[in-house]
Amino acid sequence: MHKIDSLDASVRTTLHLCSVLGPEFQLSDIISVYENWLRATDSHREHGSKLILDALNIAVNERIIEEVYEGGEINEEKPSYEDTIPEDDIFDNAMSENLSQIGNVSYRFHHDIWRETILKLMLVSHKQDLHRIIAESLDSDVISKGDESDYHSMIKLFGHRKESGDKSKTMSLALRIGSSFINTGMSAQALTIFDEGLDLLHIKSEEKSYKFSENLIAGFSQAVIAALDLDDLKLLVKIHIEKGKCLSNLNLNSQSVQAYNDSLLVGLKWPFLSVTEFCL
Repeated sequence: MHKIDSLDASVRTTLHLCSVLGPEFQLSDIISVYENWLRATDSHREHGSKLILDALNIAVNERIIEEVYEGGEINEEKPSYEDTIPEDDIFDNAMSENLSQIGNVSYRFHHDIWRETILKLMLVSHKQDLHRIIAESLDSDVISKGDESDYHSMIKLFGHRKESGDKSKTMSLALRIGSSFINTGMSAQALTIFDEGLDLLHIKSEEKSYKFSENLIAGFSQAVIAALDLDDLKLLVKIHIEKGKCLSNLNLNSQSVQAYNDSLLVGLKWPFLSVTEFCL
């Protein structure tokens, strides 16, 4: 902890971002997310590339992170980005053109304890903010590529959406990914995504009091569902309809009927929702 506290603020900031990105991360991801981070905080961008690259270099020298090749071999030589990235503003045209060239430059934490320690030192709200900014950056990449069949990227995006605590966008993304899974015959995987997309709706303190009650609607207490806005209620209905399809595809017919019934219960409880429009 003392070693991290003694580092320059720019290095700590970079390590915060790296920790939230995951145990292993690519330089191109750091640069892309860093740009969105500065935009979100309205921070000064001058000499951005030099700051972040110097910060990574210091972290490597301190043996907090290490640069690795695609095969997992550690790079003991000078950081490869020094030959591929200009030392001017990270956000200028030259940097944008170089992003595709540095995608294979990746890093990982030298020991898991480094990442765990950094994450423990961060406020929950700060981690959620970073997850949100990372998700926005990844989502922009998916949209720009126009390819949602890159399931590795979509699952990574989903993980950051969920960790950001944004229930609406998490459920919406779960619906996007799960529906795509169904269309490609991956109903079991879709079911997992749908369930994880609904996880943020669970409020443990409330769910405990309703555990043995018959007042649950679609698996949730009435208090939880009553707190949802119209758009979230629609997402809840749509996800349960899609769950019904998944369970039917898996020949789990009784559970499929229950999923469809859950979507109907929400519509009956809140009549302003037209459940039939979701079934067309």
